[in-house]
Amino acid sequence: MTQPRSQIVQPERTRYYHCVARCVRRAWLCGEDEYTGKNFDHRKPWLLARMKMLEEVFAIRIAAYAVMSNHYHVVLYLDIEQGRAWDRDEVIGRWTRLFSGDPLARAYLQGGLDGAALGELCLDAAQWRVLTLEIQKRAIVLFHGLERVEAWERRRLKKAA
Repeated sequence: MTQPRSQIVQPERTRYYHCVARCVRRAWLCGEDEYTGKNFDHRKPWLLARMKMLEEVFAIRIAAYAVMSNHYHVVLYLDIEQGRAWDRDEVIGRWTRLFSGDPLARAYLQGGLDGAALGELCLDAAQWRVLTLEIQKRAIVLFHGLERVEAWERRRLKKAA
C-alpha cells in the first residue's frame, strides 16, 4: 500500500534521500534524440546550474547526481541543523531568491516595514523556514520546477490580499 511522503521521509532516521525524475512520451532530457535527430546536450549545464542554485537556497547538499538521456538521479543530504540556525533575515533572503513576489518581504528587505506588517512577515518567515526544511518542497522544486510552488505562493498571496 502506498504511503504519503510525510510518513516515508523521516529526517531523524536518515538524512540521505535518492530522488529520480524522468521524462515521458519519448522526450529527451540530454543527449541525441534518435527519433528527431536533435541534440539536447545544452540542457545538462542548465540542470546542473539549477541544482547548484537550489542547493544554496535550501538546507540541502547534493551528495551525488547522474544526468542521463531521459532521466536523472540525485542523492540529497538534508542539513537540518543549517536550516534551523538561519535567522529571520536569512530565511527571507533565501526565500526571495526564489519568489520575488511577496510585497512584505520586498518592503522588509528595503528597510520599510514595521508594526503589524512586520508581525505578519514574521509569521510568513516562520512558515517559509518550515518549507525550506521539508523534503517534499525540495523534491517538487528540484524535479518539477518552480511552477507548483509558485502556484502555491500565488494562492497564499491572493488569500492575504
